Amino acid sequence: MKTLLLVLVLCVALVSTAAGFDYDRLVQQVEELTKRIEVLESRYMEQPKVSGMFTGQGNSCTMPFTVARSPWTLELETNSTKLARTGIGINIYTANTSTHMGGVGFDLCENVTYGKTAVYIKPGRYYLKIDTGYYIQWAIDVED
Repeated sequence: MKTLLLVLVLCVALVSTAAGFDYDRLVQQVEELTKRIEVLESRYMEQPKVSGMFTGQGNSCTMPFTVARSPWTLELETNSTKLARTGIGINIYTANTSTHMGGVGFDLCENVTYGKTAVYIKPGRYYLKIDTGYYIQWAIDVED
């Protein structure tokens, strides 16, 4: 953005030199615009993470959430007391059209009640559909 601004200023300066253009004033305006751009860029980088923490039991859907970056993280925790091996499937759908975008699965057993993965789906607004093998309590944290 700054480079584009500099090129534009140089073009204006070259064209305007013959017409008695005030070059010093132009430089001052460019410096002011550069400072504004730096402030805007710093604010963009400081945007808070958009995340969602969801809890439930058994098969369920979450409320919609927004992710602003890719990849984003999906973290699962359960309190499964089942000794038998089971799994949880988490399918990802667009919030506005319910288009299936993909999903992840976690295998759970007696001592495995946690999973974390990166999701490489473009930024947007989504909801999750959780499918469990049993009536398991779960907590899912989404972070971008």
